[in-house]
Amino acid sequence: MNTTLFRAIIAIAVVVPLSYASAATFVAPEGESASVRQEVTGDVYAASNAVVIAAPVHGDIFAAGDSVDISGQSDASVFAIGRSITVSGDAKDDIRVVGSMVSLTAATAHDVFAAGSSVFLGPESSAGGDAYLAGSDITVAGTIRGSLRIAGEKVTIAKTAIITGDLITYGNDPIIEDGATIGGKTTTIAAAAHPQKERRQNVFGHLIRSAASAALLAYALILLAPLFMAAMYARANTSPVHSGLIGLGILLLFFPLAVILAITGIGFQLAALVGTTTLFLIMIGMGTSTVLLGAWSMKLVTKKDNLLTWQHAVIGGVAATLISLMGGIGFIVLFIIFLIGLGVAAHTLKHIIYGK
Repeated sequence: MNTTLFRAIIAIAVVVPLSYASAATFVAPEGESASVRQEVTGDVYAASNAVVIAAPVHGDIFAAGDSVDISGQSDASVFAIGRSITVSGDAKDDIRVVGSMVSLTAATAHDVFAAGSSVFLGPESSAGGDAYLAGSDITVAGTIRGSLRIAGEKVTIAKTAIITGDLITYGNDPIIEDGATIGGKTTTIAAAAHPQKERRQNVFGHLIRSAASAALLAYALILLAPLFMAAMYARANTSPVHSGLIGLGILLLFFPLAVILAITGIGFQLAALVGTTTLFLIMIGMGTSTVLLGAWSMKLVTKKDNLLTWQHAVIGGVAATLISLMGGIGFIVLFIIFLIGLGVAAHTLKHIIYGK
């Protein structure tokens, strides 16, 4: 398993949760923040600039924001995405987080999935099962009762760390401080070595293909449905937060619904319909997000809105590819723009089909 694949698995584990509950609470933002300060029964969904979960939740916690602070306990799992994420509350099941700066200060969970530019597992944090971490700078100072798998440029196993199982590192050798306890084997799987010229060519070719594919999808939407794209662009400008929440809801609800229908045998045809509809919306959302990125980038230069053309598609494809090079922060930016694109696509299609 290479580093890229390992990080992709962590991202999928975070974004596509496979845990469900019968009731849900959607936290309405108040100004620039959304908070939960009283005990809640059922799942909690919160998205805002700053998200604070400071009370027990008898269900899953889903949080997205620039700053996410979760100190309340969860009877199920915790899912979070943002720039700065701090989790100090326990989770009965798993903790799955993606951000730029991720810190699990005193959290206890079964399995832990964490990815970010900086990932820190504090001395009081623990995983009853396995932990999967990916990032640039990773420090593990807590207890892992299973195995620990890490993909990172700099990995530090602090002196307070206790790892009952194996330590498997993808990339550079970890720094293991004196006093750290590792019960199993310590293995480092080095990245495949390529000649520098070949590596540059591969990276350059990948960037060109990524930009071209994004631009082609975006231009196809502009060419085939110009009025539809204009309506989506207008809505993205007037209601970006609401559109982003709609997109997040589609990801968190529609895919799990399709999986439940398929594996329980309740309705395979309905599961196929829900799954196909979701994939269709995601494809349109990807193209729309590229157009939005291109239009917003051009607006920064021209200081005005212009009729959507192929130029917006090309600029958006190039901008998306460049942002992806920023690592964790770039992923968050592109994911948020994708959620907005997905949300405006779903909302606009709803108005076209059912009317206002």
